[in-house]
Amino acid sequence: MTTDYNCEACSSGCTARHTDEKVSEEVKAAPYLVIAGIIIVLVSLAYRFFF
Repeated sequence: MTTDYNCEACSSGCTARHTDEKVSEEVKAAPYLVIAGIIIVLVSLAYRFFF
């Protein structure tokens, strides 16, 4: 879902959208992204050497 966001409507600027909760969620997702990246590299290497 995409919505237009009017930065002039913010009283403290658009950076106010980055709350501590949002940052915390992004940090919690990092290990899963790293694991997914490692799995992709391993599958690519296995495919290259075995097929």
